[in-house]
Amino acid sequence: MSFSTLGLPSSLLPASKSPNTKGLQIKVVNEKRVARYLDKLEHMKERIEDVIAWIDEAEEDKKSRLAVYKAFQEAVEAACDLISMFLKDSGYLPKDDYSNFEKWGELADRRISDCLKVANGLRNRLVHHYNGLDDKLALDSMRDIIPCLEEFIQVMGSWLEEKLQSM
Repeated sequence: MSFSTLGLPSSLLPASKSPNTKGLQIKVVNEKRVARYLDKLEHMKERIEDVIAWIDEAEEDKKSRLAVYKAFQEAVEAACDLISMFLKDSGYLPKDDYSNFEKWGELADRRISDCLKVANGLRNRLVHHYNGLDDKLALDSMRDIIPCLEEFIQVMGSWLEEKLQSM
């Protein structure tokens, strides 16, 4: 089975590096599960592209700012879902987002895990407006976080591609 089997190009996710799963037997058991991973990765990629395309306008335009906030929120939520799926398929019981980030960091990439924690904190601020919200600071933080989210997509895409090749 390959990415093209599901109608999605393998170029969707650049093969750079894969999580260091330290000998775990990961089970991506069927085509529906693979399709779900790919759907989440593609959604995350699209939302990141939206943030990048709209973020400059967001500083001046409220509609653009709200669109960027929503796109960023969806990208981070997709990352949370992907990590939960990864943990479940790795034989671990998924828990809350921060516990999941921690476990994924132990199994895969601590640096990206730490960045995802920051991204999720920003997502929470955007959604709940804790203690008010400084729009400039939020947008600048997104700019800093986006490269990490893109790297997460590459890591998870490479991991999934390896699993597909071993099926």
